[in-house]
Amino acid sequence: MKKELDYELVYFEKGKEKIKNVKIVFSSQKVQRDYGEWLSKSAQIVQLNEERKVLIDDFGTLMVNKELSFSDKRIKMKELKDKISLKNKEIVDSRGEDLLVSRFEIAKKLLDDNGIEDEELLDYNFWYEKVEPYVSNEFLQLAIYKDHDLKKK
Repeated sequence: MKKELDYELVYFEKGKEKIKNVKIVFSSQKVQRDYGEWLSKSAQIVQLNEERKVLIDDFGTLMVNKELSFSDKRIKMKELKDKISLKNKEIVDSRGEDLLVSRFEIAKKLLDDNGIEDEELLDYNFWYEKVEPYVSNEFLQLAIYKDHDLKKK
């Protein structure tokens, strides 16, 4: 059954909370596919960041380790620095197109497909400067999967 989403998009302007009402009735396969790819790319980067955090924690633990000799510690620190640098490169390389830009493009296509002509909503800077990230993510998820039953059975 086709559902509509009436979403109160909360944003901030000069420290004041404001709301824009957005009505979504259509979510194309392209938008759904692009959003799925965006989620996958986001999850990849989160995983790489977690792996980098473990390496940084290991580096900190190594710094305070009193059991290793100074030369052993230096060798292990160099190895960890190299691993951290490699992980940083993986993170940068995996981003490809900036995730914020691609998330905005998905939102813009969704809004355009639904006949929304509000220039502010169709502007990247509105989403980047005035809308909190969790609101952007929630809006997209609810709008794209509005026809799906997301509750666990």
